Parts: sequence; structure tokens; C-alpha cells
Amino acid sequence: HNAQMLGLRGQQQALSAHALVQATLSKFPFPDPKQERCVQVQVENDFVFLGDAQQWQQALSNLLKNALDSLHHTKLHLEPGDLRIDIRSRGNKGRISVIDDGLPISRQVLPHVFEPYYSEGPAAGLGLGLPFCLQLARQAGGNMAIESDAVTGTVVHIYLPIATAAQQAESAAQKGQP
Repeated sequence: HNAQMLGLRGQQQALSAHALVQATLSKFPFPDPKQERCVQVQVENDFVFLGDAQQWQQALSNLLKNALDSLHHTKLHLEPGDLRIDIRSRGNKGRISVIDDGLPISRQVLPHVFEPYYSEGPAAGLGLGLPFCLQLARQAGGNMAIESDAVTGTVVHIYLPIATAAQQAESAAQKGQP
């Protein structure tokens, strides 16, 4: 699915980070209710950015899946807060962070996580999840960073420029067009 999404411009609209996270969680196919209960969303301050809702839900689902896979291989019992999604903004930048207390990504692997088809570890996928997220973030004028160690677990930050009032108004006007 990520492969199809790569390179798509998508429908640019004003998205609330918090609403996007909630929509993604409500549609996410949690294999186990315990996994759903371990997710906590913390909103310091919500923000609006321009992007395609469907593509961003896919991107966040990728990050959730990675985090849950990591937790699955690390912890027998999931506690609420083992996976946290943190939303905050400062100035004209917003940040969505996905934080998990699972197995850290090894130092050798960390520099390669945004390379397409680079996949590593017991739950390795096609290696398109993170490159897809990064491409979306960059398309929106933002960026991504990832930190991982035994103390903090793995933190994936998505940095996005906050949509200006004019961009938000234009997005709302476009929605009304047939």
C-alpha cells in the first residue's frame, strides 16, 4: 500500500494533528485490545497543517505498526502509555511524536531507517513505511527525525509547518467546490 502512495501529491487540505491521530487510531486494526489500551495521546497544543488525510492516516498507521511490533517483541504485558503519541506546536512548527518503550533500534540500523526497502529486525516489513512518512513530511515542507536508545525507547518525530490562516481559509474554500 505504501508503494502505491509513494510519489502521490494527494488532496491538500487543512488537517488538525489531533483529529488526524484520533481518526487513525479509530481505524487502526489493533490485533489485540491490550494493544489499543497501551496507546496514550498527549496533546500539549494541537496544530493544523496542510496534507492529504488518507496519506497521513497511512503514514501514522505505519508508525503505530512499527511501535506495536517493537513492543510485541519486548514486553509480555503492555501498560497504558507504553506507546505514546505526543502533539505539540511552537511558533510556526508543529510536531507529532510517536514514542514506544519497545526494543531500541540498533545503532547500525538507525542511520538507514529512512532508506526505501531497508528493513531489519524480527518484524521487518517491506521497508517502505518510514520512507513514505518522510516523503509526506517533506512534501508538506516538514521533516522527520528518529531517536532510539535503551533508556527512552524509540521516538519518531514528524515536524510540520503550521498552516497559515490564509492557507486554512483557501483549503476550506476548495472543499466547497464541486
